[in-house]
Formats: sequence, structure tokens, C-alpha cells
Amino acid sequence: MKRILSLVAFTALLLASAPECKAVAFTTLINFSGVCADCEGNGLGTLEVTGFTPGSPFTLTLSNFVSFSYAGTDILPPFTITSPTTAEGLIGPGFPGAYDVIIEDSLFSFQSTISGFWSIGEPSRDFGFVSAYNVAIPEPSAFGMMAAGFAGLLAAVRRRRA
Repeated sequence: MKRILSLVAFTALLLASAPECKAVAFTTLINFSGVCADCEGNGLGTLEVTGFTPGSPFTLTLSNFVSFSYAGTDILPPFTITSPTTAEGLIGPGFPGAYDVIIEDSLFSFQSTISGFWSIGEPSRDFGFVSAYNVAIPEPSAFGMMAAGFAGLLAAVRRRRA
């Protein structure tokens, strides 16, 4: 018991003396896949935003926009927008519908409408119709299960030594 209390005290001391950490906003990746009407294959893009809650309507703004990446096709090379001049629209609440956004910078633009039409490039060099949107978000319970697993391993090692 004395060892456990010493470990807790040592951990508290380390946390108290640690340099101040900056809060990190969680981001969500919204993957876009559209059937290309003027190029070969599919148009593939990833929109990264902060403050997104699955199942709730989301308003895209410059303040919650992180980046948009396009994988490129035989017509348009890959690109990433990180400092857009325009980032606005509505996302959700459900996928694949209700996705109406415009993202632009000085070189490229991405637009997707509720009807499913999308275009990329300036002027529209790749365009087509939406085939799928998806959001990959880890479940909070996964982190709890991982911590419980580590605690179980630690307990097993301690029992084995005793």
C-alpha cells in the first residue's frame, strides 16, 4: 500500500511540475468519394473540421475548417487547401445527403451540392455525382477499454511477481 501511495504522489508531482500544455481541438475527417463524369475513376477527397458531432447538423465556417485534400485524377493533380478564402456550407445530419459546401483558395475550389453534384478545380476540371460520404470517428469507449486492458496487464504482472 505504501508503494501505491508513493507512486500516486510521484505522479502528482510530475503532473504539477509539467510545462503547461495547449488544449488540442479534436478534428473529424469526412471522406468524399464521387463518381467522376469527365475523368477516369473516382474523385476522392477528405475534409477535416473541428467541432463536428455525428448525427447533428453542422455549419462549415472558416473558423472550424482545418483542411481539404483531393487525391487527384488523370485530369487534375492532387492538392490540399489549408488556408481557404471561402469555407462555408451545411453538412449533415445524415450521410450521404445534405452536404452543401463551398471551399476555395486562390488556386482551387471544391463544391458539393445537396443534389449530389460536385466539382473541383478552377474552372471545374473534375466533376461528377456523389457516391459516398463517410465519417470515421473513434468511439470514446475504445480509449476506456484500452486503459482497462493496460490496468489488467499491470495487475497480472504484479500478481506474477508476488
